[in-house]
Amino acid sequence: MPNVTISMTPQEKEKKAQMAKAVTEELSRISGIASDHFVIMFNEMPRESIAVGGVLLSELHK
Repeated sequence: MPNVTISMTPQEKEKKAQMAKAVTEELSRISGIASDHFVIMFNEMPRESIAVGGVLLSELHK
C-alpha cells in the first residue's frame, strides 16, 4: 500500500478531502495501482512551527 504524507498548515476538512481525492487519483493513474490501496496522511503543523528562509510563517503572514 502506498503511503503519502502531506505536511502543511491546518486546513479545512473539505479542502483535505479534495486534496486526498486529487492526489490519490493522480498517483493511481500514473502508477497503475488501484486507488483503494493509497493511504493519505495529513501532518498539520501550526504556522509558528514552520519556517521558510529562517523566518516563521506566523511572522511572514501577519
